[in-house]
Formats: sequence, structure tokens, C-alpha cells
Amino acid sequence: MRKLYYRTFAKVALPVYLGGTLIHISRLIFDFPITKMPVQVDWFVVLFAGYAGMGFLVFVKEIFFKSKWDRLAYALLVFHLLGSVLFHMYILIANDRTIIGIFPYWYSYIAVAYFAALGYYVLGLNKRFYHAAKL
Repeated sequence: MRKLYYRTFAKVALPVYLGGTLIHISRLIFDFPITKMPVQVDWFVVLFAGYAGMGFLVFVKEIFFKSKWDRLAYALLVFHLLGSVLFHMYILIANDRTIIGIFPYWYSYIAVAYFAALGYYVLGLNKRFYHAAKL
């Protein structure tokens, strides 16, 4: 089971970052109220980002870091994934979407940038994990 988890957790992070990038781009184009997002988005974040974030946390000692910047990016990735899980879990438990209104429209410009950057970073991590598993 541990081997399956190791082979899948980083892959599960990819749809989280692709989806987040697309949601924020859509928000910028269509200017929909973020508080009107369907509850399925919250469930998706809790399940997928939770699975991926815990994997990044559990397997941190098995990861070869190229530099201090790589470590920093990894830490930001884990913080973002697990922080998002807590945020969306709160929305589900409280059954209250108003808290998501703290993110103004302009925030989506920033979110597109960091979702895309972290998604690109996760893509690179997946390649590194794949090559490490081949050795």
C-alpha cells in the first residue's frame, strides 16, 4: 500500500493545480462570484489536495532536493495544499461559503500565477519521482 501511495500522491496533485488555474482564469474571464462555486469544488480540494499534501509530507525524507530553492518550493507546495484542505474543510463543516469571499477579484490574477507555478513544479517532481523509481 505504501508503494502505491508513493507512486500516486504527486500525480494526484496535478489535477488540483490544473483545476485551480482554470477556475481562477474562468473567474477573471467571466467574473462569477467565487462564493457561488459548487460544493463539489470543496470536496475535490479536500480529497485530492489532502491525499497529495499528506503524501508530500509523509515522503519528504525520501526526496532528493537539488537546492535550497527546491526545498523552499516544496515547503510552499505542502503549505498550500494542506492549507487549502483546511480552508475547504472548514467550508464543508460550517456549511458556509461566505469565508471564501475574503478573496477579492484581483486575487485571481495572483492565484493564476502561483497555481500555474506550483503545477509546473509538481510536474517536475513527478518526472523526478518517475526517474528515481526506474533506477
